Amino acid sequence: MNLSQLNEILSKKYLVKSFTDLALLTDSPGAAYKFFYDLYQDAFDPTDRIVLYTSQPVPDTLLKHLYEATSFIDISNYFILLCTPDNLPNTAPGDNQDSFQSLKILVDATDQLKDNYFLPDTICAIPWMHLEIQSDGQFSPCCMSRDSTKIGNVQTMSCQDAFHSDAMKSLRQEFLDGGKPAICNVCWKNEERGVSSIRTHNIKRFKKQFLLEYLQTPAITSIDIKFNNTCNFKCRICGPNSSSLHAIERHKFSGMPLNTQSKWSESDEFLQQIIEILPSLTFIDMYGGEPFLIKKFTKVLQIAVEQGYAKNIRLHYNSNGSIWPEEFIPYWKHFKEIDIHFSVDAIGKRFELQRGSTWEEVETNILKIKNLNFPNMTISLMPTISIMSVLYIDEVYNWANKHGFKLFCSNLVTPTSFNIVNLTAPAKELVLNKFKNHPWEELQNILNSIRSSSSGDGKGFQEQIKWFDSVRQENFVDSHSEIAQAMGYVYNN
Repeated sequence: MNLSQLNEILSKKYLVKSFTDLALLTDSPGAAYKFFYDLYQDAFDPTDRIVLYTSQPVPDTLLKHLYEATSFIDISNYFILLCTPDNLPNTAPGDNQDSFQSLKILVDATDQLKDNYFLPDTICAIPWMHLEIQSDGQFSPCCMSRDSTKIGNVQTMSCQDAFHSDAMKSLRQEFLDGGKPAICNVCWKNEERGVSSIRTHNIKRFKKQFLLEYLQTPAITSIDIKFNNTCNFKCRICGPNSSSLHAIERHKFSGMPLNTQSKWSESDEFLQQIIEILPSLTFIDMYGGEPFLIKKFTKVLQIAVEQGYAKNIRLHYNSNGSIWPEEFIPYWKHFKEIDIHFSVDAIGKRFELQRGSTWEEVETNILKIKNLNFPNMTISLMPTISIMSVLYIDEVYNWANKHGFKLFCSNLVTPTSFNIVNLTAPAKELVLNKFKNHPWEELQNILNSIRSSSSGDGKGFQEQIKWFDSVRQENFVDSHSEIAQAMGYVYNN
């Protein structure tokens, strides 16, 4: 039967919403999703049909892909009619899914079905939508990537050129081929331990935009800016690349070359680059150093408000909480969302030893920002789970609950001797016993990671703590006595 005859016959019985060669839905992993999305209606008439035809057998993998697409877009399979030369299964794969309606019919030769529709389970949305600028100005696919060969530097390359570079194209293709890029090992290792990763978090968060638009046409919608290492803190878990005070301290006491970073993030050239991509941006993530110290970025916020882009943009800050952001506050109410994560992984004296500043000052600032009561503002705490903090993290949990803040944990710790996978056997037992019945689900995931890790000998931890105690004239044992003992650390002044 020719296609005109088939269309005429079906049109007498149904209201045909689309009469389409199935091959068109196999051109790319996002083609079927985009196709069904464009045809979506809040309600269909009982006689409505979306007709897909082919003269070739339909592989089970393609059928499964079509079911996934209709389910994701939320179109009932009742309204899908597949015209194929073979009988199709009477049941859909998975639970609670109606089967497609099907018509066994031999039609004129159609376009060849392709196998470009596969979307690996290991896919990551980030390389299609996001770009990171590290504290030294180097571009990177994301904050979790570990890449020895950088894409380029913001001082010599534009954001657009970096995003569409050969290195980024190669990374996208490796994901499409089902690979696990080595630069993404942080995510792979977290997932192996049963801990949620940035990859899994973002594929859920951006799945709709990714499948319907950016998978086929990559664009910078999200940018992560680490504004050099200018910082007024010298947290023990940090280092010279992210803290200017750390750099000075390491230079003074260890003879390390002074890590003096360029002020590229405050240059007019850089600010203009961000202003130029404002029309496509929906997320601006700002880290440091300390982002509230970069006052010149006010110019970007001002332009976004004046030109009407602010209403489409979510601003995210990762702050240590010690700086009152006076210059930024007048602009915040115009943005779609203001999301602030405060780096708090202890309170009181333990905070002061771990972070190197005054807890009372930080607590006051956080609560003052909360009391702005902006309806578009969300405040959360992002504690870094390290050997120093893990035994006392319930204190942060309780403080956050008291003030109505959510918690999102990070276990990205430098130096690695502070990473919880290096807990000694006594320290592991101490932590596991204390929190085995704790209601915080994310803490239970952390405990699973600890259980699955082999015990460390504590030597690297002891060495790092001793160095900090010595040069700062502090005593870790005074504020962290239980974990210090379990890790075998004894302070000798």
